[in-house]
Amino acid sequence: MPEGRILVTEELGIVMVLIPGGTLRMPRRDADRATSNEPGPIVTLARYFLSKYEMTQGQWLRLAHENPSRHAPGTGNGEDGCPIDLRHPVENVTRLEAATLLAHFRLDLPTAAQWEHAARAGREESPVPDLLARPVAVGSGSGSRNAWGLFDLAGNVDEWTSEDAARKRPRRGRPAAAIQ
Repeated sequence: MPEGRILVTEELGIVMVLIPGGTLRMPRRDADRATSNEPGPIVTLARYFLSKYEMTQGQWLRLAHENPSRHAPGTGNGEDGCPIDLRHPVENVTRLEAATLLAHFRLDLPTAAQWEHAARAGREESPVPDLLARPVAVGSGSGSRNAWGLFDLAGNVDEWTSEDAARKRPRRGRPAAAIQ
């Protein structure tokens, strides 16, 4: 198994990574989250923890006692051709559902700045997500690991942040990972 990788099973708990603090310039986004060409604010962050992987359907099922995912086990194959199982990311949850569930376990969604900082892993440029038609298994190697050891930060499913509450349109039905 490659260095820095943990075998993701259907029973795996949440693995946290300590993210170093730092300063970054946030992208400026309009109300629909489209990125503007104008530079955004400069943000300085203290160190914090973030999940190494997207929250899996198995993790959500153990915490919430239900699996809301549209791409649930038995619904076909993921983009990687593998049958969808509990190692695939949970999706089809609202930001409020994710935040409420995490709060029961003394966890929070990351801020937009924390997610951006972790996704960049010390680089200047922001990752540009290219969402797949169907999710792939979390940590399956289909998503890339960044310099700080985090997987699938862009491209597998959308990620919720604590600021997404300000959005005017609900995102139910769109993929959403609960912790990243």
